[in-house]
Amino acid sequence: MATWFFQERHSWHPFDAAAEAAVEDAYNNERQTCRSTFFNPRSKRQTDYVYDLTKMQQINQDTGFTRNIRREPPAGAGGGGGGGKRARSHAHHHAHHHAAAAGPPAAAPPPHLAAFAGFPAAAAGFGGGFG
Repeated sequence: MATWFFQERHSWHPFDAAAEAAVEDAYNNERQTCRSTFFNPRSKRQTDYVYDLTKMQQINQDTGFTRNIRREPPAGAGGGGGGGKRARSHAHHHAHHHAAAAGPPAAAPPPHLAAFAGFPAAAAGFGGGFG
């Protein structure tokens, strides 16, 4: 399975398993958005997030704060992975926000989303986080 990351300041961090599964499912089924809820350590409560796969952003539904997200295909997948309507490759969201990951290269948008503005993922001036 692919690995999804969110950007916090200048570091990339892996999503938690539930968020990653929700985002990957949306990605593989060619949906433009999806939702996930997880425990936000800053607010100390459950927080709803929307993931915009056209802009490659995560949006905190309480605050409107956004952060960039990235998808890293599984090793040996050649950018794709196997199966699914779209070439399978990854999932999504926060995991342990303190476990920094090396900044993965930005993945190319899937073919059905390539026409949308906002790629590469760092475009549009959005930051984001647990905000």
